[in-house]
Amino acid sequence: MGESQAKTPGRVLVVDMCYVNRKMSQAVLEARGHVVVAVEQPDDVLDLLARERFDLVLMDVDGVDGSGIRATRQIRGAMGLGHKDLPVLAVSAHSTIAEMKAVYESGMDDIVMKPVCPADLGASVDGWLSGHEMDIAPCCGHCSSTEVFNEDALGLAERLLGSDDARCLVREFLESFPHIIGDVQSMTSEAVLRNAFDRNAALAGNLGFMKISRLCRRLAEACSCSGAVDRGEMCRQLAWAFEETVDAYGQYSQRSGGQTGTE
Repeated sequence: MGESQAKTPGRVLVVDMCYVNRKMSQAVLEARGHVVVAVEQPDDVLDLLARERFDLVLMDVDGVDGSGIRATRQIRGAMGLGHKDLPVLAVSAHSTIAEMKAVYESGMDDIVMKPVCPADLGASVDGWLSGHEMDIAPCCGHCSSTEVFNEDALGLAERLLGSDDARCLVREFLESFPHIIGDVQSMTSEAVLRNAFDRNAALAGNLGFMKISRLCRRLAEACSCSGAVDRGEMCRQLAWAFEETVDAYGQYSQRSGGQTGTE
C-alpha cells in the first residue's frame, strides 16, 4: 500500500463496534508496522489488557450506550494493572465542546475524528508511541464540500479491505440504506437516531459516498439540538441524497466495468 513505516512500532488495541472502521484502522496501522489486535466490544477491553501487553488503545466512543467512555474510565481506574500511562485515543464523530470534554474527562489522551483519514490516524498513533502528541485534522482533503461520490475514497477502501470485501460492503450499504431511511420515523429517541446517523456517516465516508456522509453528519448534529426534529424532512433529504449517490456510483461503475451493487 505504500504506507510509511512507523519509527516506533507498537502493539495497538483497536476497539470499534463498526466492522468497516475496525478493519480499516487495523489495515492502516499494520501497514505502518504495528501489531494490531482488533475487538468489537469496549466492555471486553479490561480483561484483554489484563492478559496481554499493549502500547496504545484506539477506542471508538460513539456507541449509544457510552461503553467506550465507560471502558476508558475502567482502564484508568485499574491502577494495579499498570494502565495509568497507557495512551488511549478516542475515535469519534462528535465535536461539540461538551462531548469533547466528556472524552478527556474519562481519561482519554486525544481524539481522532471520523471519518478517519488514514494518514492522520497513522501519524497520531506514531506520535503517541514515540512520545510526541500529534494534532489530527478531521478531513484528509479527498473531497469537496459538494461532491456526491469520491472515487479515491472508495479506491482506498478497496486497497485496505480488498476489492471483493469493499464491493460487498458497497452492495450491502446501497441495499440497506432505503430501509434505514424508512426506520427514521420509528426510532424511539433522538439519541438512537443520532447514533444511527453517526454510524452511517462514517461508513458512507469510508466508501466514498460523500453527500450521504455529510448529510448524516449534519442530521446527527441536528438531533443534538434542543427541540423536536422534523423527521419527515430528514427522510426527504436522505432519499434525495441516496438517489444522487446511486446515480453517481452507477456512472462510475459503468466506466470501470464493475457492478453497482443495486442490480
